[in-house]
Amino acid sequence: MWHRLAVSLALRRDEDAERIRTVTFGWLFGLGFAALGLARQVPGAGLLGESPFELDQALRTVTLGWFATDRARPLTLVDIDTDTYAGWRQPLMTPRADLVRMLETVTAARPEAVIVDIDLSGDAGSLVPAAGAHDELHRFLAAYRGATPLFFPRRIELDADGRRWETTSPFDDVVAANAKLHWAHASFATSGGAVRDWQRWLEVCVASTDEPGSGATDIAVAHTRWLPAMAQAVTMETSAPDAALADATPPPLSNDCRDDAPGVANRLLIGPRLSGDDAVPAGDAASISARLLLEPEMQLDTQQLFHARTVLIGATHAAARDYWRTASGVLPGVELIANTVRFVDVQGAAARAPGLQRIVALAFFVFFAVATWRTRGLPKLVVLVAGTLLGVALAIGVFRYYGVFDALEAAIVLTVLYKAAVELGNVIEDWRHHWRGHRGQSARFLRTLKAVSTRQT
Repeated sequence: MWHRLAVSLALRRDEDAERIRTVTFGWLFGLGFAALGLARQVPGAGLLGESPFELDQALRTVTLGWFATDRARPLTLVDIDTDTYAGWRQPLMTPRADLVRMLETVTAARPEAVIVDIDLSGDAGSLVPAAGAHDELHRFLAAYRGATPLFFPRRIELDADGRRWETTSPFDDVVAANAKLHWAHASFATSGGAVRDWQRWLEVCVASTDEPGSGATDIAVAHTRWLPAMAQAVTMETSAPDAALADATPPPLSNDCRDDAPGVANRLLIGPRLSGDDAVPAGDAASISARLLLEPEMQLDTQQLFHARTVLIGATHAAARDYWRTASGVLPGVELIANTVRFVDVQGAAARAPGLQRIVALAFFVFFAVATWRTRGLPKLVVLVAGTLLGVALAIGVFRYYGVFDALEAAIVLTVLYKAAVELGNVIEDWRHHWRGHRGQSARFLRTLKAVSTRQT
């Protein structure tokens, strides 16, 4: 045992050192992860080596609609599409009267929840609403007594110091006075040029009452508070009181509302498209053009479209400029929100089984370690891709376990660290060997560096 460990740490030479090091480090990393766990992302891990498998390829399998789940929340998208926008003569602001008409039609069917993905901030961009522009919507919300909770996006702005602040809204008073109206965040952040996660809770700054200055960077931060994501807010308002909700209670506040502060993240799972020419009809997910709700002569089965479903009202037309790059292509923001809502329950179930996630991650790690050792070149790529997709298919298609993606990412990070440790041991062993071989020669350091850095012929 001690001989194997010494060989693995490059303290002794052995003709079979690479195999011994590979097996020993495999056991050490596997047992270490089983005992301690591993964060999904280790800072700097990507600099140590390449991933044996691209996680986005597994995520695309869900997008292609290979798998279904009976735990997905049924939802309907009321799509403010290009035709609807053109019918409004391309206004700068969603007509509030038409928004009220849509809300009246939707809420009359008693949906489970309604998400209005329309910015109701008082200072959205450079737009200054005309006097009385919000009156009709304000009156509707103030008088709203329906059973369905309504959710609106709270726009977040960053100051020069990278702190997150909530914007004000002309609807702050009516939302505060009505228990059926809720603010939630609809913010997404990119990682590697694409959105891959969503934050269940976002920590935002709350200004002190005695603001020392007028500039954003001069405002003192009295404290911070948690703002729930749309999916999190919907879950808390619509699930049974005795349901074991994942992350129903936010973690302790860190008093750090900077944009790069750590949060409570979930993997962004993306199902089949809901809007555009690529829309894929599904039993638990439907879409309808907002224009059809506004046509008085159009007869719609609103009960089938909206009853007991989560309804989202949002824009997908290009002028909205709300598009995000994801592992499954470029999607409008309202579809990202729809996917977080659609899969929030299956992700919650996975979050309540951390031990299972660790087991699945270890299984993927063993597969990666064996495959990268036993195969080379193109066969290695084929084995890794096919084997990983098969594992994802079994986890989701057979066991309905959507935590497989978090487990897969943990396995990828663990494998990168493991392979980096093996290669580091190989380099140290080669260095010690060549350093002794160049004893007494001029430029000993440079000769050794060349020997371990280049292929020897």
